[in-house]
Amino acid sequence: MNLKTYIKNKCEDDSSLAMKLAKIAGYSDRTGLYKFLNSSNKEMDDLSNLINLVREVDQEREIEMISTYITTLDPNKSAARQAVEYLDANQLGEETDELVVKLCNASNALSKEWGNVYRIHRMLTKGEIDLTSAIKETGTIKIKSEEMFVFARMMTLYEYLNSGEFGLMKSTSAYIDLSNLKKGYVKDSFSSRYLLLMANVFLNDNNLKPLRDYCDQIITEDVKVNRFQVFAHLTCGNSYVFDDYKKAKTYYINGLKFAKNSFHKYKLTSALAFLENIWGVKENKYLEQEPKNDSDFIELAHHFMLNDQTDKMMDVFNKLDSTTMHDNDLGFLYYVKGIFYKDKGCFLKSVKHFK
Repeated sequence: MNLKTYIKNKCEDDSSLAMKLAKIAGYSDRTGLYKFLNSSNKEMDDLSNLINLVREVDQEREIEMISTYITTLDPNKSAARQAVEYLDANQLGEETDELVVKLCNASNALSKEWGNVYRIHRMLTKGEIDLTSAIKETGTIKIKSEEMFVFARMMTLYEYLNSGEFGLMKSTSAYIDLSNLKKGYVKDSFSSRYLLLMANVFLNDNNLKPLRDYCDQIITEDVKVNRFQVFAHLTCGNSYVFDDYKKAKTYYINGLKFAKNSFHKYKLTSALAFLENIWGVKENKYLEQEPKNDSDFIELAHHFMLNDQTDKMMDVFNKLDSTTMHDNDLGFLYYVKGIFYKDKGCFLKSVKHFK
């Protein structure tokens, strides 16, 4: 059953629902809503209205229903251009790639432009090209729309974040201006992207007030993308880890409400496990019961150390191979060893690897 039929059936089952949904979707009365529902070709001007409507009738199936509906959109129209941001923001890779192809092959010049910028972004995300190649290819598009001017710069920030180039993030961000974007879904989604990227810059600088302000702006925004909510809660929680146990834990727990996939759940439960260990909570229910990577094993050793289970801690240490370990994990390992051995040298090694 398609989205429009599903909503129409819901309205037939509840006579008062149609008026409620009409207001949510931005229509003055039910007539506008039914014109949308009864016409296979009619699309909403702002994707936010459709998202709010679907969340009202079936919040748990939002992404499934909207991503299926997106396949029916005309790639030459605005709704499809907004939809590619929805799919990419929600990290629906295959669906994004399919829509990108449609946009690139559209007859509408604006849709072609959006398709090509997102095509480069997807290639960059998947590691098919490097940043230098992406910048060069973006330059050949001759971008005209404000949205793609913004997004083309923003996609470079993700690469700088992945490589830890926070100075370049900061300098590039100065050229990103959201004020000229048309009010609606895309502007709101780009705003969340930008705020979260900048929050990471301020976290790296240990500049906690703007970090928390930026994260709280994302958390309270109307257009709530689960991915952005997860990382806004995670980043803000991280800023409180050493200062306020209750606040950090509250952000992590609230972030779990938006964690709809295993990776997002893992990121938040790992943060909770670290928080419990940092504050000396003996019963740490957030630890990975079957550790799969070095950081999980180190966290487990951290827990054993706090509970004076030295033999178990040493068993974990002996399972780790420092020659193949990532610098972040080595930094964490030497931090835990520094606490156990009360060794300044371990702490210095920890700082070196973290930096």
